[in-house]
Amino acid sequence: MNAATRAAPQRLSAGQQSTVACRLYGIVPAATRTAGSVSLITHRSIAALVGPVPTTPGRPSRQDLLNYAALLDRLATTTPVIPMRYGTVLPSTAVVRRRVLEPHHDAFAATLARLKGHAQFTVRARYLPDLVLKEVLAERPDALALHRRLQQRPAPGLRMRLGEVVAHAVAAKRRADAVAIAKALRPWVVAARVRLWRSAEVDPIGEVAFLVALQRREAFESAAEKLARQWHGRIRLRLLGPMAPYHFVTGAEG
Repeated sequence: MNAATRAAPQRLSAGQQSTVACRLYGIVPAATRTAGSVSLITHRSIAALVGPVPTTPGRPSRQDLLNYAALLDRLATTTPVIPMRYGTVLPSTAVVRRRVLEPHHDAFAATLARLKGHAQFTVRARYLPDLVLKEVLAERPDALALHRRLQQRPAPGLRMRLGEVVAHAVAAKRRADAVAIAKALRPWVVAARVRLWRSAEVDPIGEVAFLVALQRREAFESAAEKLARQWHGRIRLRLLGPMAPYHFVTGAEG
């Protein structure tokens, strides 16, 4: 059991509202236990998880982003949480209660009920180096012909045409392989969300986020490991999680 679940809840009542700006991490059940610098602003059955606004000016550091995500991910292993986009700051705890909790209580409560006992796991995928280019040349006669002509007589026009053919072919492969990952693991999950990477590099494929019941975590992880072994010679898979359900709540991803 981690520190976030051991300590007694730190709650701010209506009479303890602060006029100091606060960072909003997410929405959780009112009975959630917190620790460290974060506290709860409760309203009926839900609460806002808030903390102090970083004092360092400028862009957030990588460590600050990691700490932000780590706090939410730890909570997600023991309680439902609706994560808020990084950088959500409100002028006071009174504003959090008035603008966030009170008008949206029923919607937040329903989402927390749906997420109870679940967490997100994410599978990131990329092709082995140079493999996808070889596949495209083997499967697309037009790409192979352009490639051979370019080797014989380099020309900007040919290079551009080859790049376009390869880009379209790689995009189609990315879609097909990401969907295949989602389909292969679908029996062990509640929902899946595919997000393709649009990169100048050809090796990255994308990621598939899964909403998984924690009681089925071992079965899901075993299935993901089996899939990684099956695709070992073509695609490298990386499993992340459990984490907060960023991809399964509206407006929280980021």
